[in-house]
Amino acid sequence: MEKRYLLPALKVVWQKGKLWLFCTSFFTIISGIQPLLILWLTMELINEITRLISSADGNYRTAMALLLLQFLLVIFYSLAAKIDDYISKRFEVTLDHHLQKLILMKSSSLPYHFMEDPEIHNHLQRILGSSSSSFLAPIRNAMGIGRSILHSISYMGFLFSFHWSLVVVALLPTLTLFRLQVKLGAESFQVHYRLAPAARETRYISSLLTEKQSGKEIRLFGLTDVLLNRWSKQFLKSSKEVLTLLKKRSILEATMEALAALFYIFAALIMIWLAVSSKLKIGDFVSLSQAVQGVQVAIQQVSREVSRFFEQRLYLRDFYRFMELGEGKDKSKESIQEQPKQFIPPEGIVFANVSFSYPNSNKIALKQVSFHIHPLEKVAIVGENGSGKTTIVKCLLGLYQPDHGQIYYNGKDISVINHEELKKDFTVIFQDFMRYEFTLKDNIVFGDISEKDNAKRMEQSAKESGVDQFAGKLPDGYDTFLGKMLYDGEDLSGGQWQKIALARGLFRNGEVIILDEPTAALDPKTELEIFQNFDSLTKGKTTIYISHRMAAAKMADRIIVLKEGEIIEMGSHQELMDLGKEYFSMYQSQAQWFSEERKEVVTWMS
Repeated sequence: MEKRYLLPALKVVWQKGKLWLFCTSFFTIISGIQPLLILWLTMELINEITRLISSADGNYRTAMALLLLQFLLVIFYSLAAKIDDYISKRFEVTLDHHLQKLILMKSSSLPYHFMEDPEIHNHLQRILGSSSSSFLAPIRNAMGIGRSILHSISYMGFLFSFHWSLVVVALLPTLTLFRLQVKLGAESFQVHYRLAPAARETRYISSLLTEKQSGKEIRLFGLTDVLLNRWSKQFLKSSKEVLTLLKKRSILEATMEALAALFYIFAALIMIWLAVSSKLKIGDFVSLSQAVQGVQVAIQQVSREVSRFFEQRLYLRDFYRFMELGEGKDKSKESIQEQPKQFIPPEGIVFANVSFSYPNSNKIALKQVSFHIHPLEKVAIVGENGSGKTTIVKCLLGLYQPDHGQIYYNGKDISVINHEELKKDFTVIFQDFMRYEFTLKDNIVFGDISEKDNAKRMEQSAKESGVDQFAGKLPDGYDTFLGKMLYDGEDLSGGQWQKIALARGLFRNGEVIILDEPTAALDPKTELEIFQNFDSLTKGKTTIYISHRMAAAKMADRIIVLKEGEIIEMGSHQELMDLGKEYFSMYQSQAQWFSEERKEVVTWMS
């Protein structure tokens, strides 16, 4: 194992579990000499009982003392094993909490584009779950190797005291298959590595078939059989690989046991020859038989532990490689160096020749995008789906680093601004907002958890977003749990959830408000209500409104029109209408979509 993975693991174990490390090391040592003590006591007891039966030379007190010692030894080792097991379980809980917390913290701190990489999710699949047991496995394997080596040395020493040939016969069958067992350990990890994507897919399909959110569409489109077949195919494919590996391991172990049985016959012949030539006692013969078998079992156990060590050590490598993700060269620093020194960015938000392509994609999402949003200005960024509107927001928030160009906020390149400080100034409401199945209050105050006890601010946000219109009708008001996943809470409509997302954004009270399709799930009347309150919602804020619909564009001071990642028009609503090009065409075509139900909106747009 590479030291850079083993040493940090040992350091974590030492910091978090000194008591466990001491207890398990002590138990390893004492259990290593247990077989020799049991073997010696058994031999002496049988010999003493034989003397008692065959002649008057035997001593009852000696026999009873040996029996008592044997009893006390069993009790001692049983008690030590229980204590070690309890301390191990307690330490596993502590370590599991620590490791999973590290994994979750690392996952949430990775650059956003990592979360769109399937291999990262496969990596997470491999290291999550039984983190502590996998993390401790190499250390336990190492101790198991040490314990089995002590066993084998003790047995071999006992055999050697009678005749050296017994040691040779006991060792030969196990050493020949040692290398194969180690190789199987590495192969076992590779199977686990390859099956991670299939495991993710089966779990995903399982969630689709069991969760409420997907249940309606699956039943409506009759997808159950299709999804079940895909789940079954991946499940059986994974099982086949696991069973193939198990078959190899079973054949190897059966071969080892057959060889051990064959060589035991040779050992038995040697012991018979020793009994005839040197008159072995019955107890000696029985103990020698047990010692030969003990050596074989101990060496087999060493090979198994080494195999598992090589298999489980790869978990540590996987764990620490995940912890090292994102620690490479920072592309944002290169971007800073590319910027001409004579350029002094103004206050507000500046995009300077920003280009961006999504990871693992050849399509350019943004092409040389440049614009300046002044403080307190209200800007609408419009365009068809896929034109690059949301990509601009993600780059502005630092979720993605531009391939070329720079983004400035109040005169500073955002790549050198502390992300936590940057995020405090931004209030963002995405179209694909989160629905937290906690209380209504939680859903609002999650916008700024440091102000969670500010009831006045929460109520004001609820009023401005329209949440107060239905909050009072809920069984427990703002303390009502929402959804059915965790508790028997209240189901809300899509429009109500979107109002809650708007309230959460307003509660954050950032200097810059970004509304990414905030009215997509609202009914026409509620959408009009939000539009009419737009000025009060964004008063004293720099506002960016992202939409593929034109209804809110005329509220903005300036409109940026995107098409296929490029800015093709920029100006006020009236300027762009007078221009009579892309914006004019989009506005006119969308106005015709509104039905009689939306005639108020049409009138207001006109």
